[in-house]
Amino acid sequence: MIPGSVVVASSPLIGPSAMDGLVAALEGHDLQAASPPAPPDVPAWVAEIEQAATNAAAPLVLVGFSAAGPRLFAAAAAVDAAAVVFMDAHLPVDEVAPVDAERELASLVDALTEADGKLAPWSRWWDERLLARLLPDPVQRAQFDRDCPRVPRSMFDEPIPAPAFDGPCGYLGFGDGYPDAVAEATRLRWPVVRLPGHHLLPVVAPDVVAGALVDLIARL
Repeated sequence: MIPGSVVVASSPLIGPSAMDGLVAALEGHDLQAASPPAPPDVPAWVAEIEQAATNAAAPLVLVGFSAAGPRLFAAAAAVDAAAVVFMDAHLPVDEVAPVDAERELASLVDALTEADGKLAPWSRWWDERLLARLLPDPVQRAQFDRDCPRVPRSMFDEPIPAPAFDGPCGYLGFGDGYPDAVAEATRLRWPVVRLPGHHLLPVVAPDVVAGALVDLIARL
Protein backbone atom coordinates (compact mmCIF):
# COMPACT_ATOMS: atom_id res chain seq x y z
CA MET A 1 0.00 0.00 0.00
CA ILE A 2 1.11 3.52 -0.79
CA PRO A 3 -0.44 5.74 1.90
CA GLY A 4 -1.67 9.25 1.36
CA SER A 5 -1.38 10.09 5.04
CA VAL A 6 -0.34 8.61 8.37
CA VAL A 7 -1.86 9.48 11.73
CA VAL A 8 0.23 8.37 14.70
CA ALA A 9 -2.10 7.67 17.62
CA SER A 10 -0.05 8.24 20.74
CA SER A 11 -0.33 6.80 24.23
CA PRO A 12 -2.30 8.82 26.79
CA LEU A 13 0.63 8.26 29.15
CA ILE A 14 3.06 10.41 27.16
CA GLY A 15 2.79 13.87 25.65
CA PRO A 16 1.99 13.95 21.92
CA SER A 17 5.10 16.05 21.37
CA ALA A 18 7.09 12.84 21.93
CA MET A 19 6.00 11.82 18.43
CA ASP A 20 7.01 15.12 16.80
CA GLY A 21 10.28 13.69 15.53
CA LEU A 22 8.52 10.69 14.01
CA VAL A 23 5.92 12.91 12.34
CA ALA A 24 8.69 15.05 10.83
CA ALA A 25 10.54 11.94 9.67
CA LEU A 26 7.40 10.58 8.00
CA GLU A 27 6.89 13.91 6.28
CA GLY A 28 10.45 13.50 5.00
CA HIS A 29 9.12 10.46 3.11
CA ASP A 30 6.62 12.76 1.35
CA LEU A 31 3.74 11.66 3.55
CA GLN A 32 1.13 13.81 5.21
CA ALA A 33 1.53 12.97 8.91
CA ALA A 34 0.12 14.03 12.27
CA SER A 35 0.04 12.93 15.90
CA PRO A 36 -2.90 14.46 17.78
CA PRO A 37 -3.28 14.93 21.53
CA ALA A 38 -4.07 11.74 23.43
CA PRO A 39 -6.51 12.32 26.31
CA PRO A 40 -7.10 9.43 28.73
CA ASP A 41 -10.84 9.15 28.03
CA VAL A 42 -11.40 6.82 25.05
CA PRO A 43 -14.18 8.82 23.31
CA ALA A 44 -12.16 12.03 23.65
CA TRP A 45 -9.05 10.23 22.37
CA VAL A 46 -10.94 8.97 19.31
CA ALA A 47 -12.36 12.45 18.73
CA GLU A 48 -8.85 13.91 18.59
CA ILE A 49 -7.88 11.36 15.95
CA GLU A 50 -11.04 12.15 13.98
CA GLN A 51 -10.09 15.82 14.06
CA ALA A 52 -6.55 15.05 12.88
CA ALA A 53 -7.93 12.93 10.03
CA THR A 54 -10.44 15.54 8.84
CA ASN A 55 -8.35 16.65 5.87
CA ALA A 56 -6.07 13.62 5.66
CA ALA A 57 -5.23 12.37 2.21
CA ALA A 58 -6.46 8.88 1.37
CA PRO A 59 -5.59 6.16 1.93
CA LEU A 60 -5.14 6.85 5.62
CA VAL A 61 -2.94 4.55 7.69
CA LEU A 62 -3.41 4.67 11.45
CA VAL A 63 -0.40 3.83 13.63
CA GLY A 64 -0.93 3.12 17.33
CA PHE A 65 1.97 3.39 19.77
CA SER A 66 2.12 1.72 23.18
CA ALA A 67 -1.11 2.20 25.20
CA ALA A 68 -2.81 3.35 22.00
CA GLY A 69 -2.78 -0.22 20.71
CA PRO A 70 -5.90 -1.52 22.50
CA ARG A 71 -7.80 1.58 21.32
CA LEU A 72 -6.69 1.41 17.70
CA PHE A 73 -9.63 -0.44 16.16
CA ALA A 74 -12.06 2.02 17.77
CA ALA A 75 -10.22 4.88 16.09
CA ALA A 76 -9.89 2.99 12.80
CA ALA A 77 -13.66 2.59 12.63
CA ALA A 78 -14.21 6.28 13.34
CA VAL A 79 -11.85 7.54 10.61
CA ASP A 80 -12.39 4.76 8.04
CA ALA A 81 -8.69 3.88 8.09
CA ALA A 82 -7.41 1.89 5.13
CA ALA A 83 -4.88 0.03 7.29
CA VAL A 84 -3.49 -0.01 10.81
CA VAL A 85 -0.05 -0.62 12.28
CA PHE A 86 0.57 -1.48 15.91
CA MET A 87 3.84 0.02 17.11
CA ASP A 88 5.24 -1.70 20.20
CA ALA A 89 1.74 -2.12 21.59
CA HIS A 90 -0.80 -4.60 22.90
CA LEU A 91 -3.56 -5.63 20.49
CA PRO A 92 -7.24 -4.75 20.98
CA VAL A 93 -9.63 -7.04 22.83
CA ASP A 94 -13.24 -5.87 22.61
CA GLU A 95 -14.74 -4.38 25.79
CA VAL A 96 -11.83 -5.43 28.01
CA ALA A 97 -10.32 -2.96 30.48
CA PRO A 98 -6.52 -2.58 30.62
CA VAL A 99 -6.36 -3.99 34.17
CA ASP A 100 -8.15 -7.12 32.94
CA ALA A 101 -5.94 -7.50 29.86
CA GLU A 102 -2.57 -7.20 31.61
CA ARG A 103 -1.68 -9.19 34.68
CA GLU A 104 -0.19 -7.17 37.52
CA LEU A 105 -1.17 -3.84 35.96
CA ALA A 106 -3.74 -3.14 38.67
CA SER A 107 -1.19 -3.46 41.47
CA LEU A 108 1.30 -1.29 39.56
CA VAL A 109 -1.11 1.58 38.93
CA ASP A 110 -2.53 1.33 42.44
CA ALA A 111 0.97 1.82 43.82
CA LEU A 112 1.47 4.87 41.59
CA THR A 113 -1.88 6.52 42.31
CA GLU A 114 -1.61 9.72 44.34
CA ALA A 115 -4.11 11.31 46.74
CA ASP A 116 -6.12 13.03 43.99
CA GLY A 117 -6.76 9.75 42.16
CA LYS A 118 -4.24 10.43 39.41
CA LEU A 119 -1.00 8.61 38.66
CA ALA A 120 2.45 10.04 38.74
CA PRO A 121 3.69 10.94 35.23
CA TRP A 122 4.78 7.87 33.24
CA SER A 123 8.35 9.18 33.07
CA ARG A 124 8.53 8.81 36.86
CA TRP A 125 7.28 5.24 37.00
CA TRP A 126 10.83 4.05 36.44
CA ASP A 127 14.22 4.49 38.01
CA GLU A 128 15.88 7.74 36.89
CA ARG A 129 18.93 5.82 35.73
CA LEU A 130 16.78 3.68 33.42
CA LEU A 131 15.13 6.73 31.89
CA ALA A 132 18.58 8.28 31.39
CA ARG A 133 19.67 5.17 29.47
CA LEU A 134 16.55 5.30 27.29
CA LEU A 135 16.78 9.06 26.72
CA PRO A 136 20.46 9.95 27.08
CA ASP A 137 20.08 13.54 25.82
CA PRO A 138 19.30 15.54 29.00
CA VAL A 139 17.38 18.25 27.12
CA GLN A 140 15.21 15.70 25.35
CA ARG A 141 14.72 13.77 28.59
CA ALA A 142 13.62 16.88 30.47
CA GLN A 143 11.15 17.77 27.72
CA PHE A 144 9.76 14.26 27.68
CA ASP A 145 9.31 14.36 31.46
CA ARG A 146 7.54 17.73 31.34
CA ASP A 147 5.14 16.50 28.68
CA CYS A 148 4.06 13.27 30.41
CA PRO A 149 0.61 13.94 31.90
CA ARG A 150 -0.90 12.66 35.12
CA VAL A 151 -3.76 10.39 34.08
CA PRO A 152 -6.64 9.21 36.31
CA ARG A 153 -6.44 5.73 37.83
CA SER A 154 -9.96 5.15 36.49
CA MET A 155 -8.59 5.12 32.93
CA PHE A 156 -7.31 1.61 33.50
CA ASP A 157 -10.73 0.30 34.55
CA GLU A 158 -12.50 1.56 31.42
CA PRO A 159 -13.48 -1.21 28.96
CA ILE A 160 -12.20 -0.38 25.49
CA PRO A 161 -14.39 -1.05 22.44
CA ALA A 162 -12.65 -2.87 19.61
CA PRO A 163 -14.99 -3.16 16.62
CA ALA A 164 -13.99 -5.61 13.92
CA PHE A 165 -11.47 -4.22 11.43
CA ASP A 166 -11.32 -5.87 8.02
CA GLY A 167 -8.42 -3.95 6.55
CA PRO A 168 -4.76 -4.95 6.51
CA CYS A 169 -2.78 -4.80 9.75
CA GLY A 170 0.93 -4.80 10.53
CA TYR A 171 3.11 -4.85 13.63
CA LEU A 172 6.32 -2.93 14.33
CA GLY A 173 8.07 -3.94 17.53
CA PHE A 174 11.19 -2.76 19.31
CA GLY A 175 13.60 -5.11 21.01
CA ASP A 176 11.93 -8.04 22.74
CA GLY A 177 8.90 -6.15 24.07
CA TYR A 178 5.26 -7.27 23.78
CA PRO A 179 6.03 -10.92 22.95
CA ASP A 180 2.37 -11.99 23.19
CA ALA A 181 1.28 -9.31 20.74
CA VAL A 182 4.09 -10.20 18.33
CA ALA A 183 3.14 -13.88 18.53
CA GLU A 184 -0.52 -13.11 17.84
CA ALA A 185 0.33 -10.82 14.92
CA THR A 186 2.53 -13.57 13.50
CA ARG A 187 -0.26 -16.12 13.95
CA LEU A 188 -2.63 -13.83 12.08
CA ARG A 189 -0.04 -13.60 9.28
CA TRP A 190 0.35 -9.87 9.54
CA PRO A 191 3.63 -8.39 8.33
CA VAL A 192 5.81 -8.13 11.42
CA VAL A 193 9.03 -6.13 11.74
CA ARG A 194 11.16 -5.97 14.89
CA LEU A 195 13.86 -3.35 15.29
CA PRO A 196 16.69 -3.59 17.81
CA GLY A 197 16.24 -1.06 20.56
CA HIS A 198 13.75 -0.16 23.26
CA HIS A 199 10.23 1.16 23.75
CA LEU A 200 11.14 4.82 23.25
CA LEU A 201 12.88 4.22 19.91
CA PRO A 202 10.41 6.55 18.09
CA VAL A 203 11.61 9.35 20.37
CA VAL A 204 15.36 8.76 20.09
CA ALA A 205 15.58 7.36 16.54
CA PRO A 206 12.58 8.71 14.62
CA ASP A 207 14.26 8.42 11.22
CA VAL A 208 14.92 4.71 11.75
CA VAL A 209 11.37 4.09 12.91
CA ALA A 210 9.86 6.13 10.07
CA GLY A 211 11.83 4.15 7.51
CA ALA A 212 10.68 0.87 9.03
CA LEU A 213 7.07 2.10 9.08
CA VAL A 214 7.18 3.13 5.42
CA ASP A 215 8.63 -0.26 4.44
CA LEU A 216 6.06 -2.12 6.54
CA ILE A 217 3.12 -0.12 5.17
CA ALA A 218 4.31 -0.93 1.64
CA ARG A 219 3.75 -4.62 2.49
CA LEU A 220 0.14 -4.14 3.61
